[in-house]
Formats: sequence, C-alpha cells, structure tokens
Amino acid sequence: MMDIRISIGVNMSDKTKSAFTLAEVLITLVIIGVVAAMTIPTLIARYEEQATVAKVQKAYSTIAQAWKRYQMDYGCVGSAELCIQDTDSNYNSDFLDRFIKYFNYVQKIPPNTSLSNIDWLPERAYCMDGTLSPNHWMGVHNFGNSYATSYFTLADGVIYHIQIPDNGRKSGFVFIDTNGKKGPNRIGYDLFDFVVNSKGLYPRGCDSNACPSDKDACACKVIREGEIKY
Repeated sequence: MMDIRISIGVNMSDKTKSAFTLAEVLITLVIIGVVAAMTIPTLIARYEEQATVAKVQKAYSTIAQAWKRYQMDYGCVGSAELCIQDTDSNYNSDFLDRFIKYFNYVQKIPPNTSLSNIDWLPERAYCMDGTLSPNHWMGVHNFGNSYATSYFTLADGVIYHIQIPDNGRKSGFVFIDTNGKKGPNRIGYDLFDFVVNSKGLYPRGCDSNACPSDKDACACKVIREGEIKY
C-alpha cells in the first residue's frame, strides 16, 4: 500500500508589525489642531446665537403671558389704551407697579430710582453698528430712570426694561437684554424690544418687516427665522 503523506506548511517567520512614526503622529496632531481652531469658534458662536434666540423667544412668551393675565384681571382685554392709561402726574407709574407683579423677577428697580449704583445693569448700550445708542434702550448711562420706566431681571439672567412714554400716548415698550451685563450690549444681538399699542403686544418689526434697515425692529425677524442673521 502506498503511503501518501500530505504536509501543509505555513511560514510564520515573516510576520511584521507596522506602527506610526513620531513624525506621522505629530503631523496628524497638527492637522487636528488646525481643523479644531477653524471649527470650534464657529460652533461656539452658533451655540451662543441659538441660546440668544431661545431667550428672545422665551421672553416674548413671558411678556405675552403677563400681558394676558393683566388684561384679564383689569378688564381691558383687547384695549391697550385702556390697559395703559395715565393715572396721575407721575406718568404711568401705577400701570408699571401693577404690570411687573406678573413677572417672577429676582431683582427690581422701582420707578424714580437712581441707576448709578445698580451693579447688574450694563453701563451702556450700543446700536447694531457698534455706535452708542440713543437714550431709550438699556444701561446706567443710556436711560435715566423715571416714573415712566422700570427695570427688573428674571432668574435666567434676562434684564427687562419697561418704558411708558409721556402723558397722552397709550403705548409702551418692553426692552430686554438677553445676557444681562455681559456684552456686546448691541441692538439686534443681545438687545431686543417688544411693543404694546392699539395693535396689541408684538415683537418690534412685526408691523413693518423693516429689519435691519430699522435697527430697532429686529426682534420679530429673530423670532420668526430662529437665527440672528442680517
């Protein structure tokens, strides 16, 4: 009988291990660093923008709820003129005192109070282009407080500034600073406003679509589009 033997041989002697050299590792790290430097600031800016948009939307909801409750309690549903009425020679101080009670504020500046020692207000406010804003927005040096205006802040850090014009004008404004004292304190970026008049309560700009040509009218655009892009 023929003896048939089959042998299978496997050569294991040529196995080698491959690895990155130090130079390759360093080049990879440099590339990662460059990509991170290019993308991380954009991601942070986008996150901050979305956080601001969310605060503007939340502020609108907060103001709208307070306004609705005020109208129901004081029997002036559908009539801003009736809700905001001059009650004495001190402009609309009675309305301000009543209205701000509908907000769960953590700090408040009563009407006719000096702003010079208020450490949670921004020093100044600026226009969209970075120039100093006129005297009606936000800040210790931008608006002297009077009986027709009041500031307060909520737990989320948003500062509210309610302004009622002088006698005879049945309208008002609610200005907000979405991040408190922190910059940039610029209209259209962290400063926005809402209007109360015969048309009701609405974000500034909803009646005109004038943003950004009208620098004060961008709250509506930001709420509608969900981004800060001019």
